[in-house]
Amino acid sequence: MERVHGQGVMNGIVSLDVAAALIQRGRVLVLGGSADALENLPRGRWIGGVAHRFMQESGCVSDAIGVYALDLTDYIDSPVTQSYSYLSVGSLFDEIPQGGFSFALMPAFSEVHRMFSIYSSLEPAELRHRGPRRSSSLMV
Repeated sequence: MERVHGQGVMNGIVSLDVAAALIQRGRVLVLGGSADALENLPRGRWIGGVAHRFMQESGCVSDAIGVYALDLTDYIDSPVTQSYSYLSVGSLFDEIPQGGFSFALMPAFSEVHRMFSIYSSLEPAELRHRGPRRSSSLMV
């Protein structure tokens, strides 16, 4: 498991047992792995996406040995999960707390991915035009 910036941030591949233990301890996690692995983890304070390969300092690593885990517990006071459609994804930028951050997961090459890339390239004043909210397709 890697540490980022020497600050003790968990950022790497862990076994499913370790991931489940972290979830059960109430850690705030971003996870990545196979659909089967993610579906079999307990409910908790985590979000995740299906991915099979991850880049680490040692190179490309497969999810066959576990799941990728990023532990943000020490950096988040009150985590919130929010869903957006491609029509409302622009409001994500207004909802980031001052001094805070967002971690966005979305299906690659989807409409919400396309709209997110458009909105993220705009100046803040240009982000004021929004479409109506629709069904969920992005988790933050």
